[in-house]
Amino acid sequence: MTETKPLYIFLLLGILMFNLFFHVWSSGSFKTLSFEITKTNEKKTELLEQKRLLEAELASLKSPGRIERLGEILEFNPPVASQIELIK
Repeated sequence: MTETKPLYIFLLLGILMFNLFFHVWSSGSFKTLSFEITKTNEKKTELLEQKRLLEAELASLKSPGRIERLGEILEFNPPVASQIELIK
């Protein structure tokens, strides 16, 4: 019976060490993943803001008033009826 007691102690210490290493590894992994998620969310917010600004710029570039003013500056004449083609 005295021979099995050191075996149980050794087994118990092995399990304890495994749990300790696993805890340290998983804690480090959690911190790394948490940092990556935070960076990704910040990038997402930045890209959404950039998208909003580009959509606003596109809307202003497409405005009929702006196009008409540019036509006047470039001395374009309005089209005559024979120059207009309807596209379906």
